[in-house]
Amino acid sequence: MEELHLGAMSAQDSETTQVLGVRKFSQEEFLQYEEHNKTISFHIQNKKLYELIVKNGEELEGFINKIYITPANEIGMTPETIIFETNRLLMNYLSMLRTYDDHISSSLSAKFSDEVKEGFKKFLSQLYDDFFEYRFLSRLRNFAQHFKIPVTGYINSVDGNSIYMGKESLLTYRKWSGVKDEIEQMDEQIDVQGFAAEMNNIMKLAYIYVLDLYANDVMDAYKWLESLYKELDNKHPVLIKIRPGDQENGTLNVVPMNTNMFLAATRDLNDHPNFNINS
Repeated sequence: MEELHLGAMSAQDSETTQVLGVRKFSQEEFLQYEEHNKTISFHIQNKKLYELIVKNGEELEGFINKIYITPANEIGMTPETIIFETNRLLMNYLSMLRTYDDHISSSLSAKFSDEVKEGFKKFLSQLYDDFFEYRFLSRLRNFAQHFKIPVTGYINSVDGNSIYMGKESLLTYRKWSGVKDEIEQMDEQIDVQGFAAEMNNIMKLAYIYVLDLYANDVMDAYKWLESLYKELDNKHPVLIKIRPGDQENGTLNVVPMNTNMFLAATRDLNDHPNFNINS
């Protein structure tokens, strides 16, 4: 039967490490480690999905800004190519917004409960009510997925460049709900620039809301790991799996712990306004 032991790993030189067995690692401790791992994995999912939103939004805004500040004779793209590329980047961005909602909702239900998931949904509904950009882009995603390509035009003039969505084209869609009245008040040519930048700021509120649900669990994981480091005189903790015959054969199955992920997740708590971590 396989046994788990706690080990301490230390560097002997630039190419050699030494692992020393310290004591048995109980089943209870292993279950604790697994639970902490689940928390850290959930955080990584939340963070990476949020970062994908931000990255896609920055790419969209960066492309638009480049077109706007570059003289027409230096852009090197036809108007058709500019419209195509803007649509590609915008639709990628809209898709990521929905992906964050779907993935986080499902994971919250699995990690916590359906009630926690519903709380997240209510928070998103509040964002919808509070911010026009959230309402507009949420409905625009449905428009782009089920009805039409959103970006329809590009203008180059002495007053500057503009990549836009035609208001008349948008209003042919019947499922804008209350957002229709707001669109009717907008310019005939609705400039694409700025929507993603503002939405990135709004989605940080969603990221922080989810982070708040498990922030204390991340701190518990960090304190648990910190106690192991203290026990091992600041050497890196590892798990050693010992099977019958391994000691006689002089073989060790060393499994590193996810210490770097634990520490990175703890530092990420600085994104939360109520934490100030210097780990």
